[in-house]
Amino acid sequence: MKNFLKDSWFKIIIAIAILIVAVSAGYYFFVYLPKYQEEGLLEQKNERANNSNFSNQEKCAEDSAKFFDKYMQGSAKNIGDGYNSHYNKSLNKCFIELSQGLGNNSISYVLEDAIEGTEYAEIEFSMIAGEDNPGLCTLYPNGTGDGTDSISKKCVNKSEFDTFVRPYMEN
Repeated sequence: MKNFLKDSWFKIIIAIAILIVAVSAGYYFFVYLPKYQEEGLLEQKNERANNSNFSNQEKCAEDSAKFFDKYMQGSAKNIGDGYNSHYNKSLNKCFIELSQGLGNNSISYVLEDAIEGTEYAEIEFSMIAGEDNPGLCTLYPNGTGDGTDSISKKCVNKSEFDTFVRPYMEN
């Protein structure tokens, strides 16, 4: 009878050990491994998205340089001529904010889509009169830039212009 009890306990201990190994293996293969693989795939997806954003920003910079050259073609170079470009992820557009010295103590700023060439905002003011007294300041939320849309709006100063432009150049 003693051998039987010893053998039974031994068998029970072996069965418990096998059960522990089976449960551990099941947890590893059915819970831990899929979660780990999912996180790895998510990291790869995020890395691809970051690379895509970089690629879009790089292409935007190239397209903006070409746009600026074309925009300034035939114009005399003045102090104040320049541009900033930005790829806006949420709108999936490449925006360029151009500045142009007009040579008569005036400067103009224009926000455009560097690919489509649609205008979103424009302001022109005399450096003597100052930013709070623009000769021209119009905002085009639909990007029409020709003043024909019903929601184009006159702005009163450079600060209002900058507030309108900021979301296009930051997202």
